[in-house]
Amino acid sequence: MSMQKRSWCLTTVFATFLTASVCIAATPQPAQQGDQAERVQKEAARLLENIESAHPDALPQLVKVRERLDYLYRQTTTAAEKRDEVVPILQDAERRAASRKRYGRRSDDPFAGLGQTSDKSLIKELNKRVSTNLEFEYSASRRIVFLTLDNHDGFVECIYTGNTHHVTQMPSNTDMNIEHSWPQSHGATGIAKADLHHLFPTDTEANSIRGSLSFGTVSRPTWEKGGSKCDGTKFEVRPAFRGNIARAQFYFSVRYGKEIPNAVESVLREWNKSDPVDAIELDRNNKIDQIQHNRNPFIDHPEFTDQIKDF
Repeated sequence: MSMQKRSWCLTTVFATFLTASVCIAATPQPAQQGDQAERVQKEAARLLENIESAHPDALPQLVKVRERLDYLYRQTTTAAEKRDEVVPILQDAERRAASRKRYGRRSDDPFAGLGQTSDKSLIKELNKRVSTNLEFEYSASRRIVFLTLDNHDGFVECIYTGNTHHVTQMPSNTDMNIEHSWPQSHGATGIAKADLHHLFPTDTEANSIRGSLSFGTVSRPTWEKGGSKCDGTKFEVRPAFRGNIARAQFYFSVRYGKEIPNAVESVLREWNKSDPVDAIELDRNNKIDQIQHNRNPFIDHPEFTDQIKDF
């Protein structure tokens, strides 16, 4: 076989898999995507073996082609697996939401009309309006956080360190974990354990360092990373995310009737002011509403914190 014809064969093999990958990505059936990708990958492998047997001198080029085929195959199958993991969970949530009556008739702002309400009356009214969340298994919430909610173009960011991880399937616990911003040992149990509004992705180390420590200001840290600090008794969140944590704590307190210690509440109020709501946090609130069917009122209305004297 001439060099020109051999090059044509190699190009044909690669183009076969590339074309099939594009077609697979366009089809709406995730489960079928993985099956079709596997069939095409095996067909391409057989073609490469035939070329290698007839022309062993082409081995260096064939190795490079195989690497690219393997990469395309992994990209196609991991995307399908990712959808396969999360889609049934979201579909089940929609079915359950449709079978029950949500709070009243939802307007654009479910917290409208509460501008003059304050203190315990506001807490009581907010509790009524946020206690509509669907209950998930914790394992389902973990998959939602890592594969959908906080996954941006295949990357997930640790809320405490700012480190980003490439995540196309559930990460190992040695790399990343789920942070219960309101610790399980302090009452995040039952339906609250899997409530997406207070769950965030973290590096395993940062998750372990924080543990169930109270949030607060740290002046003499024994651990620091990405702007977050810990002194063994308190944990201080990095400036870019401390407002998110504060508003998650206010939500949890109102939703589940848990008190926030005065010293901690004072710090959280400062964090709520210093790190205001941004577009990413609002978008996350919208996504959770679509999945879990309730909102964090302190993201939609940060001013509500000033209308409540004591959480």
